[in-house]
Amino acid sequence: CFCGNNNIFGSFTPFLDSIAGHSLYWSNFLATSDRTFNVLPALFGSLPPGDPTFVTHAASIPYHFSLIRYLHENGYYSSFFYAGEPKFNSMEDFLQRQYIDYILRNFGPNFANVNALTDGYHWGHCDGDLFSRSFEVIDSLKRSPRLDIYLTLSLHSPFIPPNQEYFMARVDNRLKKIDPGNPLKADIEHNKNIFATILYTDHALREFFNKYRKKAEFGNTIFIITGDHAMPELNPRRFSSIAAYHVPLIIYSPMLKKGVTMRSVSSHLDITPTILAMMRKQYNISTRSLAPWMGSGIDTAAGPRNIHTLPFILNNKEIAEYVNQSDYLFQNTIFRILPDLWLKDNPDPSTLRRMSRERSDFKILNTYVTKHNMLVPKEIYFDKDCDSAELEIKKVKPLNPKDSTSEYRSLLRDIKISSKIKFLRLEITMDIRSPEPDSVMMPFVVFELSGSNEQRYQWKAFEIPGKKISTARSGEWRTLTINEYVEVGYLRRTEDYSLNMYVWNYKRSIVRFNNPKIRIIAHY
Repeated sequence: CFCGNNNIFGSFTPFLDSIAGHSLYWSNFLATSDRTFNVLPALFGSLPPGDPTFVTHAASIPYHFSLIRYLHENGYYSSFFYAGEPKFNSMEDFLQRQYIDYILRNFGPNFANVNALTDGYHWGHCDGDLFSRSFEVIDSLKRSPRLDIYLTLSLHSPFIPPNQEYFMARVDNRLKKIDPGNPLKADIEHNKNIFATILYTDHALREFFNKYRKKAEFGNTIFIITGDHAMPELNPRRFSSIAAYHVPLIIYSPMLKKGVTMRSVSSHLDITPTILAMMRKQYNISTRSLAPWMGSGIDTAAGPRNIHTLPFILNNKEIAEYVNQSDYLFQNTIFRILPDLWLKDNPDPSTLRRMSRERSDFKILNTYVTKHNMLVPKEIYFDKDCDSAELEIKKVKPLNPKDSTSEYRSLLRDIKISSKIKFLRLEITMDIRSPEPDSVMMPFVVFELSGSNEQRYQWKAFEIPGKKISTARSGEWRTLTINEYVEVGYLRRTEDYSLNMYVWNYKRSIVRFNNPKIRIIAHY
């Protein structure tokens, strides 16, 4: 709502608008959430939102693929530059699963103290410092080919940019040129600090590009610029409910022969499928044969249309909005999407019923695949050529068949695991018995990986399949089998690990175990 020609407040991003004219530019692009928490999974993995989010618990993230992961497998070095705390919104957990090579955690003494900038309230360093620090890292690493990811920070409250007086004066100059009868002029006057910060971020981007143009790799670099979400402080929903997700998409490169502006609608979910399709065709990037992308690729039609279906997830982790082509379901109201994301009421009850059913079906499927790790079959996820060897396990700790209610029962203790291992295949069998098989709450088999400092690097709980017991007569011994994979290569540790495994009867159910057998295949 503050950049480009189809804007509400007028353009406060003169630099971005200038390069948009020389870029592939989508003026009606959409984020998938109203906050930052979903941008990395959606943009880099075309992933479902999850329940409540995709990265709810690091130990239970479903198997998935991403642009970062595929580029890593094809020899790319990847970096994440963020001026705040990388653990925010579980971003670090997600990125580590993609085998990211570098995450910025330290700015050093050359940059201003953020507390001094914002009177005690801060998210992190300003955008200009972020870009400058990134150049120090890039120049020291000297890695190519490369994927660099930036998440800027200044466009968040409290909106106090460096050199604030200068940018506030620029806002005042803009206000003088706005018609006094324009009702939005008062909005700008009441939010001068926000618009001053927008001008600052645009200025920081101009400086970033000016410096990058001097680098040798500028000529064969692709720059992708988008927003993680719209700016809620400006209340864009009063103009159009879907405007809460309206962000620009600019793809700029010196390799482009001409700029093209497209009014077709696409979303963050479409970026990774598009980039990988281009790189497979042009640069022989290798990927798996199947992928669980939610997006179908960026629409390059010049005119206004939407061929996509997508959900929107709110900050309270609720999926209340849903789009299917030209229909937009907002809570319990249906709208027709017009050109440039304006909306028109659609009173058709049959459309409301259909869209409500589609949203409900999506929510059920989203919960199922993310909570039960059913997004990617493990046979496809782990389908990589690598050496393997069976780990030597001298003895599995015996389980007392008379013990029926203990919460913890050890299986393996202090098994050495090499840091060179990429993933482990677990084959576990044991006998199990319960007096009330139909109502028993199943325990878990827990996999725990620790370092020499006793820091726990990975914890995974595998549910014991209850069907094995539910089909048995009361008190009958049954043999259960668990076959699972555990990925460890993304941890990137240099020291070896210590593996512990145990049965966790968290509900203290009456369950007996006997004859445990464990086989572990290590893949290098």
